[in-house]
Amino acid sequence: MRIRDALAEATERLRGAQIDEARREATSLLAHALGRDRAYLFAHAEETIPPSTLESFRTLLARRASGEPLAALRTDLQ
Repeated sequence: MRIRDALAEATERLRGAQIDEARREATSLLAHALGRDRAYLFAHAEETIPPSTLESFRTLLARRASGEPLAALRTDLQ
């Protein structure tokens, strides 16, 4: 899956979970999962995400959608 597509999917999932600033949070989680900054995501939107990273991102996304704080999820990535 491409970065652009993962962000779109994640944003919709977080919006559906009534998360404020869904796009920002999706971007933040994916940037951390990839070990890159947020600017990288926009500059490399067509890049394919490695399957293991995508799986980790989706796990974190599900946790955020269920209400876990973003700060706690960022800690899990380090």
